[in-house]
Amino acid sequence: MRGKANSYPLLHKEHSIRNISIFIALEILVLGCCSATASVKGDSSVGAQVTITILYDNVSYDTMFTPSNGFSCFIAGLEKTILFDAGGEPDILLHNMKQANIDPNRIQYLVISHVHFDHIGGLKGATAWKNMETAFLPVKLPYPLARNERVNSLPVGLFPHVFLTGVMHPVPANVIHGDERSLIIDMPQGLVLITGCAHPGIVSILKRAKEIVNKDIYLVLGGFHLLNHTDEQIKTIVDSFKSMGVRYCGPTHCTGDKAKAAFREAYGDHYVEMGAGRKITLDKDGLLLGPDPHFSKHLDDQFPLTLNLPQSICHLGSEIFKSVLPRRANHRTLGVSPKN
Repeated sequence: MRGKANSYPLLHKEHSIRNISIFIALEILVLGCCSATASVKGDSSVGAQVTITILYDNVSYDTMFTPSNGFSCFIAGLEKTILFDAGGEPDILLHNMKQANIDPNRIQYLVISHVHFDHIGGLKGATAWKNMETAFLPVKLPYPLARNERVNSLPVGLFPHVFLTGVMHPVPANVIHGDERSLIIDMPQGLVLITGCAHPGIVSILKRAKEIVNKDIYLVLGGFHLLNHTDEQIKTIVDSFKSMGVRYCGPTHCTGDKAKAAFREAYGDHYVEMGAGRKITLDKDGLLLGPDPHFSKHLDDQFPLTLNLPQSICHLGSEIFKSVLPRRANHRTLGVSPKN
Protein backbone atom coordinates (compact mmCIF):
# COMPACT_ATOMS: atom_id res chain seq x y z
CA MET A 1 0.00 0.00 0.00
CA ARG A 2 1.26 3.44 -0.87
CA GLY A 3 0.82 6.46 1.38
CA LYS A 4 -1.95 7.49 3.72
CA ALA A 5 -5.27 9.12 3.07
CA ASN A 6 -4.83 12.72 1.96
CA SER A 7 -1.05 12.42 2.23
CA TYR A 8 -0.61 14.43 -0.98
CA PRO A 9 -1.71 18.04 -1.55
CA LEU A 10 -4.42 18.61 -4.13
CA LEU A 11 -3.46 20.17 -7.44
CA HIS A 12 -4.46 23.78 -7.90
CA LYS A 13 -4.95 25.80 -11.09
CA GLU A 14 -1.42 27.14 -11.04
CA HIS A 15 -0.01 23.66 -11.75
CA SER A 16 0.88 23.45 -15.40
CA ILE A 17 0.02 20.64 -17.80
CA ARG A 18 3.70 19.72 -17.71
CA ASN A 19 3.64 19.21 -13.94
CA ILE A 20 0.49 17.08 -14.17
CA SER A 21 2.17 14.95 -16.84
CA ILE A 22 5.19 14.46 -14.58
CA PHE A 23 2.94 13.27 -11.74
CA ILE A 24 1.27 10.79 -14.08
CA ALA A 25 4.53 9.54 -15.53
CA LEU A 26 5.94 8.88 -12.06
CA GLU A 27 2.81 7.00 -11.01
CA ILE A 28 2.88 4.81 -14.12
CA LEU A 29 6.52 3.98 -13.45
CA VAL A 30 5.69 3.01 -9.88
CA LEU A 31 2.90 0.75 -11.15
CA GLY A 32 5.41 -0.95 -13.42
CA CYS A 33 3.52 -0.09 -16.59
CA CYS A 34 5.26 0.34 -19.88
CA SER A 35 5.84 3.50 -21.92
CA ALA A 36 4.91 6.17 -19.43
CA THR A 37 6.00 8.87 -21.85
CA ALA A 38 3.65 7.68 -24.59
CA SER A 39 0.76 7.60 -22.15
CA VAL A 40 1.31 11.15 -20.98
CA LYS A 41 1.39 12.33 -24.58
CA GLY A 42 -1.97 10.70 -25.15
CA ASP A 43 -0.85 8.31 -27.94
CA SER A 44 -3.77 5.88 -28.09
CA SER A 45 -3.42 2.20 -28.95
CA VAL A 46 -6.17 0.69 -26.86
CA GLY A 47 -7.76 -2.64 -27.68
CA ALA A 48 -10.04 -3.24 -30.65
CA GLN A 49 -13.12 -2.54 -28.54
CA VAL A 50 -13.74 -0.97 -25.14
CA THR A 51 -17.07 -1.74 -23.49
CA ILE A 52 -18.68 0.15 -20.62
CA THR A 53 -21.56 -1.66 -18.91
CA ILE A 54 -23.72 0.32 -16.47
CA LEU A 55 -24.29 -2.01 -13.53
CA TYR A 56 -25.92 0.30 -11.01
CA ASP A 57 -28.07 3.35 -11.61
CA ASN A 58 -31.19 5.19 -10.46
CA VAL A 59 -32.90 4.12 -13.66
CA SER A 60 -33.19 0.78 -15.41
CA TYR A 61 -32.25 0.76 -19.09
CA ASP A 62 -33.01 -2.95 -19.36
CA THR A 63 -35.92 -4.28 -17.32
CA MET A 64 -33.88 -7.35 -16.31
CA PHE A 65 -31.72 -5.02 -14.22
CA THR A 66 -32.71 -3.68 -10.81
CA PRO A 67 -32.54 0.13 -10.41
CA SER A 68 -31.49 1.78 -7.17
CA ASN A 69 -29.88 5.04 -6.07
CA GLY A 70 -26.19 4.86 -6.88
CA PHE A 71 -23.74 4.34 -9.72
CA SER A 72 -21.34 1.67 -10.92
CA CYS A 73 -19.96 0.59 -14.27
CA PHE A 74 -17.69 -2.19 -15.54
CA ILE A 75 -15.07 -1.41 -18.18
CA ALA A 76 -13.51 -4.11 -20.37
CA GLY A 77 -11.22 -4.15 -23.39
CA LEU A 78 -8.35 -2.25 -21.78
CA GLU A 79 -5.13 -3.63 -20.32
CA LYS A 80 -7.07 -4.37 -17.11
CA THR A 81 -10.78 -4.65 -16.39
CA ILE A 82 -12.08 -1.89 -14.10
CA LEU A 83 -15.05 -1.61 -11.78
CA PHE A 84 -15.73 2.10 -11.34
CA ASP A 85 -17.71 2.66 -8.13
CA ALA A 86 -19.97 0.00 -6.64
CA GLY A 87 -23.44 1.41 -6.05
CA GLY A 88 -25.18 1.24 -2.70
CA GLU A 89 -26.35 -2.36 -2.17
CA PRO A 90 -24.20 -5.48 -2.69
CA ASP A 91 -27.12 -7.76 -3.54
CA ILE A 92 -28.32 -5.40 -6.27
CA LEU A 93 -24.80 -4.99 -7.67
CA LEU A 94 -24.29 -8.75 -7.82
CA HIS A 95 -27.76 -9.31 -9.33
CA ASN A 96 -27.04 -6.81 -12.08
CA MET A 97 -23.59 -8.29 -12.69
CA LYS A 98 -25.27 -11.65 -13.21
CA GLN A 99 -27.76 -10.14 -15.65
CA ALA A 100 -24.84 -8.63 -17.59
CA ASN A 101 -22.95 -11.96 -17.58
CA ILE A 102 -20.11 -10.34 -15.67
CA ASP A 103 -18.36 -12.59 -13.15
CA PRO A 104 -17.05 -10.51 -10.20
CA ASN A 105 -13.85 -12.53 -10.46
CA ARG A 106 -13.18 -10.76 -13.78
CA ILE A 107 -12.62 -7.49 -11.92
CA GLN A 108 -8.91 -6.63 -11.78
CA TYR A 109 -8.95 -2.97 -10.78
CA LEU A 110 -11.41 -1.16 -8.53
CA VAL A 111 -11.67 2.64 -8.77
CA ILE A 112 -13.73 4.57 -6.22
CA SER A 113 -14.64 8.14 -7.14
CA HIS A 114 -15.69 9.24 -3.64
CA VAL A 115 -16.89 7.62 -0.42
CA HIS A 116 -20.60 8.37 -0.38
CA PHE A 117 -22.76 5.39 0.47
CA ASP A 118 -24.35 5.10 -2.97
CA HIS A 119 -20.89 4.57 -4.53
CA ILE A 120 -19.23 2.22 -2.03
CA GLY A 121 -22.11 0.36 -0.36
CA GLY A 122 -21.93 -2.46 -2.91
CA LEU A 123 -18.40 -3.35 -1.82
CA LYS A 124 -19.49 -5.51 1.09
CA GLY A 125 -18.19 -8.94 0.22
CA ALA A 126 -15.71 -7.63 -2.35
CA THR A 127 -12.86 -9.47 -0.60
CA ALA A 128 -14.29 -12.65 -2.19
CA TRP A 129 -13.54 -11.30 -5.68
CA LYS A 130 -10.51 -13.45 -6.30
CA ASN A 131 -8.75 -11.60 -9.11
CA MET A 132 -9.05 -8.00 -7.92
CA GLU A 133 -5.42 -6.88 -7.93
CA THR A 134 -5.59 -3.22 -6.94
CA ALA A 135 -8.11 -0.86 -5.38
CA PHE A 136 -7.60 2.85 -6.11
CA LEU A 137 -9.17 4.78 -3.24
CA PRO A 138 -9.52 8.49 -2.48
CA VAL A 139 -9.23 7.74 1.25
CA LYS A 140 -8.29 4.71 3.28
CA LEU A 141 -11.30 2.56 4.15
CA PRO A 142 -11.45 0.54 7.40
CA TYR A 143 -11.74 -2.83 5.67
CA PRO A 144 -9.53 -4.60 3.08
CA LEU A 145 -10.65 -4.66 -0.53
CA ALA A 146 -7.75 -5.93 -2.62
CA ARG A 147 -4.24 -7.34 -2.39
CA ASN A 148 -2.90 -3.89 -3.18
CA GLU A 149 -4.61 -0.67 -2.14
CA ARG A 150 -3.43 2.69 -3.43
CA VAL A 151 -4.62 5.85 -1.69
CA ASN A 152 -3.64 8.95 -3.65
CA SER A 153 -5.19 12.36 -4.24
CA LEU A 154 -3.05 13.35 -7.24
CA PRO A 155 -3.71 12.62 -10.93
CA VAL A 156 -2.51 9.11 -11.66
CA GLY A 157 -2.02 6.87 -14.69
CA LEU A 158 -3.44 3.43 -13.93
CA PHE A 159 -1.85 1.98 -17.05
CA PRO A 160 -1.28 3.35 -20.57
CA HIS A 161 -4.26 5.41 -21.81
CA VAL A 162 -6.22 5.31 -18.53
CA PHE A 163 -5.98 8.06 -15.92
CA LEU A 164 -7.59 9.44 -12.79
CA THR A 165 -8.16 13.18 -12.56
CA GLY A 166 -6.93 13.40 -9.00
CA VAL A 167 -9.16 14.38 -6.10
CA MET A 168 -10.99 17.68 -6.56
CA HIS A 169 -12.86 19.60 -3.87
CA PRO A 170 -16.68 19.66 -3.89
CA VAL A 171 -18.82 22.68 -4.72
CA PRO A 172 -20.21 23.81 -2.33
CA ALA A 173 -17.30 23.03 -0.06
CA ASN A 174 -19.49 21.82 2.83
CA VAL A 175 -20.49 18.57 1.08
CA ILE A 176 -19.30 15.92 3.53
CA HIS A 177 -16.86 13.44 1.95
CA GLY A 178 -17.45 15.23 -1.36
CA ASP A 179 -13.81 15.19 -2.49
CA GLU A 180 -13.96 13.25 -5.74
CA ARG A 181 -12.00 12.12 -8.79
CA SER A 182 -13.08 10.86 -12.21
CA LEU A 183 -11.77 8.33 -14.74
CA ILE A 184 -10.32 9.20 -18.16
CA ILE A 185 -9.90 6.76 -21.05
CA ASP A 186 -7.77 8.05 -23.93
CA MET A 187 -9.42 6.70 -27.09
CA PRO A 188 -8.43 7.44 -30.72
CA GLN A 189 -11.54 9.61 -31.13
CA GLY A 190 -10.85 11.61 -27.98
CA LEU A 191 -11.30 11.27 -24.25
CA VAL A 192 -13.98 9.24 -22.51
CA LEU A 193 -14.69 10.75 -19.09
CA ILE A 194 -16.63 8.84 -16.41
CA THR A 195 -17.88 10.67 -13.34
CA GLY A 196 -19.41 9.41 -10.10
CA CYS A 197 -21.41 12.44 -8.89
CA ALA A 198 -19.35 15.40 -10.17
CA HIS A 199 -19.46 17.09 -6.76
CA PRO A 200 -16.52 19.34 -7.77
CA GLY A 201 -18.58 20.64 -10.72
CA ILE A 202 -18.89 18.85 -14.03
CA VAL A 203 -17.36 21.69 -16.06
CA SER A 204 -14.34 21.85 -13.74
CA ILE A 205 -13.89 18.11 -14.22
CA LEU A 206 -13.99 18.50 -18.01
CA LYS A 207 -11.27 21.14 -17.76
CA ARG A 208 -9.12 18.94 -15.50
CA ALA A 209 -9.41 16.02 -17.94
CA LYS A 210 -8.21 18.18 -20.83
CA GLU A 211 -5.29 19.41 -18.71
CA ILE A 212 -4.18 15.84 -18.08
CA VAL A 213 -4.57 14.61 -21.68
CA ASN A 214 -4.60 17.46 -24.16
CA LYS A 215 -7.30 16.09 -26.45
CA ASP A 216 -10.93 16.81 -27.18
CA ILE A 217 -13.55 15.03 -25.07
CA TYR A 218 -15.50 12.45 -27.04
CA LEU A 219 -17.94 11.13 -24.41
CA VAL A 220 -18.86 12.10 -20.84
CA LEU A 221 -21.08 9.82 -18.78
CA GLY A 222 -22.12 9.38 -15.15
CA GLY A 223 -23.60 11.59 -12.47
CA PHE A 224 -23.48 15.36 -13.15
CA HIS A 225 -25.17 16.42 -9.87
CA LEU A 226 -27.45 19.11 -11.31
CA LEU A 227 -30.66 18.20 -9.51
CA ASN A 228 -31.02 21.52 -7.69
CA HIS A 229 -29.63 23.77 -10.41
CA THR A 230 -31.77 26.47 -11.98
CA ASP A 231 -32.70 26.49 -15.67
CA GLU A 232 -30.17 29.25 -16.26
CA GLN A 233 -27.38 27.36 -14.49
CA ILE A 234 -28.15 24.21 -16.48
CA LYS A 235 -28.14 26.14 -19.75
CA THR A 236 -24.73 27.62 -18.90
CA ILE A 237 -23.34 24.14 -18.23
CA VAL A 238 -24.80 22.69 -21.44
CA ASP A 239 -23.33 25.62 -23.37
CA SER A 240 -19.97 24.92 -21.75
CA PHE A 241 -20.13 21.30 -22.94
CA LYS A 242 -20.77 22.53 -26.46
CA SER A 243 -18.08 25.21 -26.42
CA MET A 244 -15.53 22.70 -25.09
CA GLY A 245 -16.31 20.33 -27.97
CA VAL A 246 -17.83 17.43 -26.02
CA ARG A 247 -19.21 15.14 -28.75
CA TYR A 248 -21.47 12.78 -26.76
CA CYS A 249 -22.94 12.88 -23.26
CA GLY A 250 -24.71 10.36 -21.03
CA PRO A 251 -25.89 12.10 -17.85
CA THR A 252 -27.53 9.89 -15.22
CA HIS A 253 -27.73 9.05 -11.49
CA CYS A 254 -27.76 12.41 -9.65
CA THR A 255 -28.13 14.61 -12.74
CA GLY A 256 -31.88 15.20 -12.42
CA ASP A 257 -34.61 14.98 -15.06
CA LYS A 258 -34.62 18.71 -15.87
CA ALA A 259 -30.90 18.74 -16.63
CA LYS A 260 -31.12 15.50 -18.59
CA ALA A 261 -33.90 16.98 -20.72
CA ALA A 262 -31.70 20.01 -21.46
CA PHE A 263 -28.78 17.82 -22.53
CA ARG A 264 -31.10 15.60 -24.57
CA GLU A 265 -32.45 18.60 -26.47
CA ALA A 266 -29.00 20.10 -27.04
CA TYR A 267 -27.29 16.86 -28.10
CA GLY A 268 -30.02 15.10 -30.07
CA ASP A 269 -28.59 11.94 -31.63
CA HIS A 270 -25.41 12.46 -29.61
CA TYR A 271 -27.27 12.06 -26.33
CA VAL A 272 -26.73 8.59 -24.79
CA GLU A 273 -29.64 7.24 -22.76
CA MET A 274 -28.32 5.64 -19.61
CA GLY A 275 -29.50 3.23 -16.92
CA ALA A 276 -28.63 -0.13 -15.38
CA GLY A 277 -28.08 -2.60 -18.18
CA ARG A 278 -26.87 -0.08 -20.76
CA LYS A 279 -23.82 -1.34 -22.67
CA ILE A 280 -21.69 1.15 -24.57
CA THR A 281 -19.06 -0.06 -27.03
CA LEU A 282 -16.28 2.07 -28.47
CA ASP A 283 -13.93 1.01 -31.22
CA LYS A 284 -11.62 2.77 -33.65
CA ASP A 285 -14.61 4.00 -35.66
CA GLY A 286 -16.44 5.58 -32.74
CA LEU A 287 -19.40 4.92 -30.48
CA LEU A 288 -21.53 1.83 -31.11
CA LEU A 289 -25.01 1.88 -29.60
CA GLY A 290 -27.71 -0.71 -30.19
CA PRO A 291 -31.48 -0.09 -30.30
CA ASP A 292 -33.35 0.94 -27.15
CA PRO A 293 -36.00 -1.79 -26.73
CA HIS A 294 -35.79 -1.80 -22.94
CA PHE A 295 -35.53 1.90 -22.19
CA SER A 296 -37.62 2.54 -19.10
CA LYS A 297 -39.12 5.41 -17.17
CA HIS A 298 -37.12 7.45 -14.67
CA LEU A 299 -37.24 6.42 -11.03
CA ASP A 300 -35.92 9.47 -9.19
CA ASP A 301 -39.11 9.64 -7.14
CA GLN A 302 -38.72 6.05 -5.94
CA PHE A 303 -35.01 6.40 -5.28
CA PRO A 304 -34.25 9.84 -3.75
CA LEU A 305 -30.89 11.20 -4.77
CA THR A 306 -27.91 11.56 -2.47
CA LEU A 307 -28.47 15.30 -2.18
CA ASN A 308 -31.82 14.72 -0.46
CA LEU A 309 -30.97 11.75 1.76
CA PRO A 310 -30.16 12.12 5.47
CA GLN A 311 -26.46 12.57 6.15
CA SER A 312 -26.57 9.46 8.34
CA ILE A 313 -27.17 7.44 5.18
CA CYS A 314 -25.34 9.48 2.52
CA HIS A 315 -22.09 10.13 4.32
CA LEU A 316 -21.43 7.06 6.40
CA GLY A 317 -17.73 6.95 5.57
CA SER A 318 -16.02 4.45 7.83
CA GLU A 319 -19.37 3.55 9.46
CA ILE A 320 -20.84 2.17 6.28
CA PHE A 321 -20.92 -1.52 7.10
CA LYS A 322 -21.97 -1.38 10.72
CA SER A 323 -24.95 -3.50 11.60
CA VAL A 324 -27.03 -0.45 12.43
CA LEU A 325 -27.07 0.58 8.77
CA PRO A 326 -30.74 0.78 7.72
CA ARG A 327 -31.45 -1.25 4.61
CA ARG A 328 -33.62 0.09 1.81
CA ALA A 329 -36.54 -2.29 1.37
CA ASN A 330 -38.52 -3.54 -1.59
CA HIS A 331 -36.07 -2.59 -4.34
CA ARG A 332 -37.24 -5.38 -6.59
CA THR A 333 -40.92 -4.52 -6.28
CA LEU A 334 -40.36 -1.33 -8.25
CA GLY A 335 -40.00 -3.03 -11.62
CA VAL A 336 -40.50 -1.08 -14.82
CA SER A 337 -42.07 -1.94 -18.12
CA PRO A 338 -40.49 -1.56 -21.56
CA LYS A 339 -41.26 1.65 -23.36
CA ASN A 340 -44.22 1.26 -25.72
